[in-house]
Amino acid sequence: MEQASVAGRIEASIATSIEELLGQYGYELADLKYAPGRQRTSLTVYIDKPDGVTTQDCAAMSKQISLLLDALDLIPSRYDLIVSSPGIERALTKPEHYERFRGRLAAVRVAEADGTRRTLQGRLAGRHGDEILLEADGEVVHLRMACVEQAHLVFDWDEERARLKQ
Repeated sequence: MEQASVAGRIEASIATSIEELLGQYGYELADLKYAPGRQRTSLTVYIDKPDGVTTQDCAAMSKQISLLLDALDLIPSRYDLIVSSPGIERALTKPEHYERFRGRLAAVRVAEADGTRRTLQGRLAGRHGDEILLEADGEVVHLRMACVEQAHLVFDWDEERARLKQ
């Protein structure tokens, strides 16, 4: 349990430092996954910017992040650094993502108070206070953010084909 707590503190420190660095270059920290291991630790950093990221963006920011991490010495072992775009089915990890991607198709897994879990799919309709609004089956469903276990965009092939035909 204590090891998980230490890993959580390290991840939080890494995220804060990387988020500040990315902001200086006009990027957003979309998500971060820190996975300490016995042999080797892995750090995956997902970056984004309003018009998307390229492989060149990832390569350039990988160098900057590596320099930062080496200078701060936050990771207590050897590690593999992976810098990537969040992808077309990106995770929704921050409250502002629900506004930013309003109108997009998403899947949201929630844990109910009674312990049951369910996954809903629908169009993001924004946020209201501490709730996510999801339009599913013709109605707007209010989901408490505290109950969201995981959420991500769902790529809609039909919508993309229609957009490309225009």
